Amino acid sequence: MPSQKLWRFSDNLASFSSLRADKVKGLYFPLANEALMSSLSPDLHGDCKASQQEFLLEPASRSSLADSRSSRNFWVYLEREKTWSACGVSKDLAQIRGDTFRLEAGLLWHKIYRENRQIGLAAEILSFIPCGDTAAEVMQVTLTNISPKKITFIPFAAIPIYGRGAQNIRDHRHVSSLLQRIILDKHGVIVKPTLCFDEAGHQPNQAHYFVLGAEANGRPPEYIYPTQ
Repeated sequence: MPSQKLWRFSDNLASFSSLRADKVKGLYFPLANEALMSSLSPDLHGDCKASQQEFLLEPASRSSLADSRSSRNFWVYLEREKTWSACGVSKDLAQIRGDTFRLEAGLLWHKIYRENRQIGLAAEILSFIPCGDTAAEVMQVTLTNISPKKITFIPFAAIPIYGRGAQNIRDHRHVSSLLQRIILDKHGVIVKPTLCFDEAGHQPNQAHYFVLGAEANGRPPEYIYPTQ
């Protein structure tokens, strides 16, 4: 696929845009600072970790990006049987084909635009990790009504917390899931496993994993669902 057809540079700081990035399976983008490393694809698959022993999201490989159901998700519920994925991961393939997509990215920031004229909504999702040693990835979602009529909807952020080391994908995965302890915060969910559990030894865990959210005015979510 010729590069000039896949992306276009938009400035002299390596920022670029693409209208076709979502068609390339296995494509992903890095985000990082001194404390955190993330990867994310055009539909926001990928992982987020502080180390090999501390993964917020399930560890991912290039080959698993297109197949995994574990990803950053943002859903819009409009009515019964009418739910739109702002990330483009709807099981309704006809809905995805009706979306218009654009990706913009630069040095350690990533933004996707997705709109659906039939539904009447457009979504902009900006992802970045603040510079410094803050161990947090920011996902800023902006929804816009692009129809001539009023639209009522319920937005849902749905981000599954893995909350343990990469080795637990194959090593004591079920047992390590039983060690998770959930703390409910008014802004979301915090998970603190009791132990770091693997064949190298069992140590008390000190890491907290969290997904927190708020509206632009700081108002917390109306409802929080801590378990699947």
